[in-house]
Amino acid sequence: MKVKQALMAPKRQGAAVAQQPAVSEQHAQAARAFNEANAAFRDQRWADALALAEKAVVLNTGLVVGYVLQARCHVRLDRLEAARDAFAAALRLDPKQFSAWLELGNVSRRLGAMERAVQCYERAAACNPQDGRGYL
Repeated sequence: MKVKQALMAPKRQGAAVAQQPAVSEQHAQAARAFNEANAAFRDQRWADALALAEKAVVLNTGLVVGYVLQARCHVRLDRLEAARDAFAAALRLDPKQFSAWLELGNVSRRLGAMERAVQCYERAAACNPQDGRGYL
């Protein structure tokens, strides 16, 4: 009978439960950092926004919008190579990210990589055919 009760009793998750709040808290911290970064970006405090966006992606490496925001900050700070790399990081995580393809196309164009820019615009158009910005 005790064996049957043990099998039917809810399982204790021990270490898994202890790890889960740490991950959840870390992701919550990433979300807060991202929100602060977004506010700094809206206030045109590009360097502050960049530092906070970097903090957000350290806390949550899967935060695609964090990489996109980093890239946008780099563009505003005229760091085009760094912007290119941040957009590429976002696209590795989410290859269907329309705005990242579009903005990577703009960065590539500014860097003089016209073929790459065209490829990026084509990918943007494929991600969202209804948005005419991908058809530049």
